[in-house]
Amino acid sequence: MVLLCFVIASCQFSLLKSVQPDAASPTHGFNRIVAFSRPIYFCLCGSLVFLIQNSLDHKTTDFGWTIYGVDISNHEILTGIRDLVLIVILAFPVLFCVGIFPQVNTFCIFLLEQTDIHIFGGNAAASLFAVSVSHLKNWLAVGSLYGFVYGALAEKECTQHLLFSIFCALLIPVTYHMSRCSSDATIMWSLLRQHLCPDEDCFGESTSATAKQKEAEDHGDPLPKKLQSTVNARLKSDTITCPVLGILIFALHSSTVFTALQPGLMPVLWVVAIGVGFILHYVIPQLRKQMPCLLVAHPVLLPGEYNQFETREAAKLMWFGK
Repeated sequence: MVLLCFVIASCQFSLLKSVQPDAASPTHGFNRIVAFSRPIYFCLCGSLVFLIQNSLDHKTTDFGWTIYGVDISNHEILTGIRDLVLIVILAFPVLFCVGIFPQVNTFCIFLLEQTDIHIFGGNAAASLFAVSVSHLKNWLAVGSLYGFVYGALAEKECTQHLLFSIFCALLIPVTYHMSRCSSDATIMWSLLRQHLCPDEDCFGESTSATAKQKEAEDHGDPLPKKLQSTVNARLKSDTITCPVLGILIFALHSSTVFTALQPGLMPVLWVVAIGVGFILHYVIPQLRKQMPCLLVAHPVLLPGEYNQFETREAAKLMWFGK
């Protein structure tokens, strides 16, 4: 209990002054995030201990939560997790001194990024704002599509339903569009500002991203303008491609092709998916290497600039890339 009080006091003290020695504390300058790192970590771990202890006291365990066949909701495992988290809390001063825990904003970025990757199939994030916007888009997409599939499966326990056809017709274009969106949301924001109010600021003071972009353009940096043109071109392409995809998927799913061609259709689709995936992810990357499979001295699939000493224009898109 004395050690726990010491840990609580050190976390409380870090709200008033940067704790030294601490691997995350700045040696010079000012970093306001560091002041909140220890208290937030302590609140997270303490809340976890409180929830586990509350479940153990009221005997509300045995939820049936299994991970890789191991039931993590039984009494013995929850007791072990509680004791382990308590040991981590008591070791906070040492763990913070050696730099085990990152800054809390870095921890939030990593946590949201891993959630986005493993649950929604996203990719790496550029900042906390970008990964938050990505989560917001994913939850909006899931929430808007959930009603169609729930209504179809609740009314009729099969996928040959009008609502399920609408769900498929919306799912494919939405995921196609979201997979092509940039992970940096500031590019889309600046593009919207440019189209909505090109002459004046409609939202009060200019954001820092807009100020940096204007400063970069004044110094002759062509990258922000190229990024905006790329995002703009993708949006124009998606405006045409997504409705066409939705109509084709709806017509295909609402027809009887999936039921009339059974049971021979599914093995054909499996073979096609496995074959295309193997070619795209294993065969073509090997043939594009400098020494494919360590058997050939030069790439089999040559890029357009392979014989040039220095290229002075954008790389060409080859047929195997298409």
